[in-house]
Amino acid sequence: MKLLIAEDDDALCNALATKFKGAGFEVAMCKDGNECMRVMGKEKFDGIVLDILMPGKDGYEVLAERSATINAGTPVYVVTNLGREEDCEKAKALGAKECVVKSNMSLKEVIGIVKKDLEGTENKK
Repeated sequence: MKLLIAEDDDALCNALATKFKGAGFEVAMCKDGNECMRVMGKEKFDGIVLDILMPGKDGYEVLAERSATINAGTPVYVVTNLGREEDCEKAKALGAKECVVKSNMSLKEVIGIVKKDLEGTENKK
């Protein structure tokens, strides 16, 4: 399965990529919202892991504009430092499938959520 990780924190982006690759995913990475939109316009993914606070377009803008890309129906998993309930509600209202707060979950738990959901999606095809 092919995954796009949109995260501006290099250390976290690399850690997520390493863990997802270890779980059998093919991974592409982008560091800001504008780059994310370009990549989403050219390449189809099975899932997208998206930060909210990024340079260029933020995660909310990416969610709002992804319908204009070939990834309009791709599940998006928001992983954010924003801990307010309304931040996750806004992300879900814009189409995020899941929203988790980075400080509340380990990388292993985040990978588990995405993997379980995407494997369930694959089995339904």
